Amino acid sequence: MSEWAAELVASESLPTSVHATDAEGETPPSWDKIALLHIDATTPASLIEERLDRWTPRLREDGTLLIYGVETPRDAALWRRLSAESASFLLTGGPGLGLLAPRSIPATLTCLLGAPGQRLGDGALARLKYHFSTLGETAADRAGRDSAIAVAQARENAARDARIRLSEMTAALRASQKREDVANEANASLLAQLRETQTAASRLDAKLADVEARLARNTDALERTRRQAAEQQELLGPVRIWMEQAFSLLTSQSTATAAFSQRLSSHEEALTTLRSFLEAPAGVVRRFARAVLRPNFSPFVPTTPEAPRLTSCAPPPVLPVWRDEPLPPEITPASPAPETLDTGILIEAPSSAQRLVPASARRRNILFVSGEPTTPGTIYRCQRNAAACATTGHVTRVCDCAAVGPDEVAWADVLILWRVVYSEHVNILIRLAHERGAIVVFDVDDLVFIPALANISVIDGIRTIGVTESETNSLFAGFGVTLSRSDACIGTTDTLAHHMRRLKPLTYTLPNIFDHACLAKSRLAVRQRAWEGTDGLIRIGYASGTRTHQRDFALVADVLARLLYQRPELRLVLFREPGNHKPILLMDEFPALAPVAAQIEWRDTVPLVDLPKEFARFDISIAPLETGNVFCEAKSEIKFLEAALAGVPSVVSPTAPYRAAIIEGVTGLTADTPDEWDRALRRLLDDASLRSRMARDAFNHLLWNFGPERQALLFETLIMSLGDEVEAARATETILARGSYRSRNLPEIPESQTLFIHDALGEAQVTVLITSHNYGDLIVEALESVRAQTMRTLDLIVVDDASDDDSAAVVLQWARRHADRFNRLLVLAPHRNVGLGGARNIGVSASETPFFLSLDADNRLLPNACAALLEACADAAYAYPSIRTFGEGHSPKIMGDLASRPLRLAGENYIDAMAMVAKWAWAAAGGYYVSREAMGWEDFDLWCSLAEMGLRGTRLAHVVAEYRMHDASMTTSVTERGAHKARVVAHIKARHPWVDVHHEAISRA
Repeated sequence: MSEWAAELVASESLPTSVHATDAEGETPPSWDKIALLHIDATTPASLIEERLDRWTPRLREDGTLLIYGVETPRDAALWRRLSAESASFLLTGGPGLGLLAPRSIPATLTCLLGAPGQRLGDGALARLKYHFSTLGETAADRAGRDSAIAVAQARENAARDARIRLSEMTAALRASQKREDVANEANASLLAQLRETQTAASRLDAKLADVEARLARNTDALERTRRQAAEQQELLGPVRIWMEQAFSLLTSQSTATAAFSQRLSSHEEALTTLRSFLEAPAGVVRRFARAVLRPNFSPFVPTTPEAPRLTSCAPPPVLPVWRDEPLPPEITPASPAPETLDTGILIEAPSSAQRLVPASARRRNILFVSGEPTTPGTIYRCQRNAAACATTGHVTRVCDCAAVGPDEVAWADVLILWRVVYSEHVNILIRLAHERGAIVVFDVDDLVFIPALANISVIDGIRTIGVTESETNSLFAGFGVTLSRSDACIGTTDTLAHHMRRLKPLTYTLPNIFDHACLAKSRLAVRQRAWEGTDGLIRIGYASGTRTHQRDFALVADVLARLLYQRPELRLVLFREPGNHKPILLMDEFPALAPVAAQIEWRDTVPLVDLPKEFARFDISIAPLETGNVFCEAKSEIKFLEAALAGVPSVVSPTAPYRAAIIEGVTGLTADTPDEWDRALRRLLDDASLRSRMARDAFNHLLWNFGPERQALLFETLIMSLGDEVEAARATETILARGSYRSRNLPEIPESQTLFIHDALGEAQVTVLITSHNYGDLIVEALESVRAQTMRTLDLIVVDDASDDDSAAVVLQWARRHADRFNRLLVLAPHRNVGLGGARNIGVSASETPFFLSLDADNRLLPNACAALLEACADAAYAYPSIRTFGEGHSPKIMGDLASRPLRLAGENYIDAMAMVAKWAWAAAGGYYVSREAMGWEDFDLWCSLAEMGLRGTRLAHVVAEYRMHDASMTTSVTERGAHKARVVAHIKARHPWVDVHHEAISRA
């Protein structure tokens, strides 16, 4: 009744205050007088008189007393006493309602409480009582209905809870039974293995006994042989002495014979001279002179030298006779096949197939040499590239140029010199490398090898970093000489490579990339900022780390000043040197920013490893460069890359590298003139949802294009192309066929909303992705199979694709109950039904782990699925397991039992969607296709795209998942329908013309 009175006052908007007291009669606020006092007489009797005594005196002169419950047996006497003392009116029915005027009768109530002539007639009173009774019955009916609805709702909720608990209990029971079955199978297997082990042990004991017997026989034979050898050694002593004496005698006689031979040679020369003298007499004049001067002359006639006396050697002693006894047979004439003792733990030497062999055709030693070891470029160009190159099987090292010596050069097959200025030391290194057949490659990330560019009109930074044009010219000339002495070159952008190719035709493009540590730090910073929420400010950040961009920043300084003046909530984030707080930008050159200096946030520069946290503070990142400037046009896309990793959209100048990296209006915005910068910045400032979508798409776009996996494959072909003629030819074929080797397209991500989110801000490796449409009766089994995974740190994302049943409610209730089991748990829902491909893309894009495992809502995982597939997928784009089918009326069979042979996809899809996929591979392929008209083969399309890009998959031979066979599955109810199947086949063949699935389509249609 009190609620009805309060509702009446409120609904009529009366100028009346309503106060309800509690059971103890709490004193109301101080009022002058009470116009209407309502007392509930159904309360305990001890309180009624107390309330009457307390409140009745506070009635004003024409105040009215309304008592509910006066027709009850207990309170009838009270009503008779009160109505006898005052004007009264009684409405019977139910507990009864009595109206009293203790003092004077209000004018509005004389029709009920006045003198007999003033009151309503009997007919009017009867109608009034009838309407009151009807009103009471209506209120009672409404209360009854509300109570019935509440009871029904409670029963429905209880039934839903019971159904969920039953599903969970059923899943737990099945899991328990499965574990029991597995345990029984394991026990049976162990018993069989034990028996086999015992049998093998018996055989080994017998063999051991035989070996010991043969060893004893061999030991005896060896002992006899040793004694015989000792005897023969004693007999050989005199022979050794004779040989020593004979050798000494032969040596002395050989010396004498040599001297005799020398004398014979001299004798022969003398005889030859005499012979010539006698055979060619001198002329008459010479003979006359000789006769006068030497009358007794006679020619010299040499005497024959005496032969040396040779001493004969004593006869040798009698040689001992060797007693040739047959040796015992070998212990193991043939190596028997090894026996396996399987006790559940496999310990064996790795086979050739199991060893970590390089992916490259030929492994090489690659030395990355840094010419500027203290700058961040060493991380970008040496450390990250060395890590990427090593994943293809090459052995890599990073070394400062000054520390490279002959040993390092002798070790290397390829030397990559980053920003190395030519010197005598460098000359020696290059010469030594070429002498031993090593390849020298010059790597650079700026246009710094053309001395003619070393002037302030081209490079404004020369005037702000404390060097002269002459010094810069010498530096560029040094880079140019190193380039000319190298065998090949590497540039960070196609524009830079174009300029290098004019000087060195053999030039490659390898972009600046992120590594896995940078990716993890960036994405964690994104999640932390989302969890902390916003402070209501919008920040535009300019992350310049050197004083070389004054003229670049001048392009946007006035635009930023105008925006800051117009928008008090806007902040400009700039950087300064730590310690002395000296700005990186020289602010005197930007006077327009002085009036809004209070809106500039100054941040200390940080090491490269901490830069992701700084980028994550931005809402918009800017990267202005002088377009048309040959130096700026060659610079890399690194600022766009680092901002996108941290979840920040960018506005950049339209240089050639930025135009190639950005999809205009989708993954970023470009601006050249001040008007274009103003429009681009305002567009992002005014639309938070656009900022979010653009950052998401930019991140998905760069995962492959600037990731270490693509860089590794680029390095593989680059190094191979520097090999022999055959390797170079094969590598060139691959490079030309690949083209740019960028991602197929940008994944299509339908718009969605977040129904539930939990984030413990840990770092998981795997996200299980469940997509569901009208699987409220089965999805709990799938969820429970994920909760039972042995991998403790795990993420889970559920995408409900506009279900018509209670799927979303079931998932949300389950998520709230089990959120603490997961590192990160999301429940997402698209704004409309988007089909399987769209739902999967929503989930994958929202994931924050390197790998994801797709699970349909009607299937299940075995407890070790995530751990086993992650181990298999460590160096592959995806890993697929063997899968066991189940379901009522279906015989179990094994799926996914074929080894990875990508060309097999031309005739059939032998890989189920329940596979673990690297997120970078998903991005490289352009995600799952989104087409409800051709829905059903999204996973087949993904495998085909990855095959076309040369990204390999691998098979896990163990059964770690279960596929439900039932008539309501999407495969049965949608995909395999005749007309729909024909559209699916046509769609796949249009995307992959090499696929030949017509026979499969005909057989299934």
